[in-house]
Amino acid sequence: ANLATVYLMLRAEEGKKGYYYPAFLCANLAFFIRSTGIALIGAVLFYLIARKKFRESLIFLGIFLALFIPWQIRNSHYSQAGGYLDQFFAKNFYQPELGRIGVADFLGRIFYNFRLYFFTILPQSLFSSIAASWLFFLLGLVNLGLLGYGFFIRRREWSIFEFFLIFGLAILLVWPEIWS
Repeated sequence: ANLATVYLMLRAEEGKKGYYYPAFLCANLAFFIRSTGIALIGAVLFYLIARKKFRESLIFLGIFLALFIPWQIRNSHYSQAGGYLDQFFAKNFYQPELGRIGVADFLGRIFYNFRLYFFTILPQSLFSSIAASWLFFLLGLVNLGLLGYGFFIRRREWSIFEFFLIFGLAILLVWPEIWS
């Protein structure tokens, strides 16, 4: 559903406006299937707004809310346990007695995940034969530099890809440490 949304959005931007509506439906489908769909909803909405496609952004938002609100009502009526946000804002979902996170905990989560993803997971994924942790740090800095440079040189022509990457990274950074 994520790839279909990106593909259909790119086709719509080529002048084939009829592709917006299936893209909107795929983005909503992705939202209900995987957590990356949360990033996709934000990416599509902000991409449309950035491109000054206000009519399409309102239609997209309307479709999203038309599907999301009944689902939330249904969940609040039938759910016995706390919802997804309760799990997300818990200090540790597996130890509910620890309570919910505060602002300092939330900022700590972002910092922890930033270090984890940019200086451990990404370098290990790209260069699995390297074992020295100091090299992971160096490679993380290089990756961040290249990412920043790429965003900078394309700043006037961002596509749905850049928006999806930004929102996807945001989801990774705020993700509970216990699930990272």
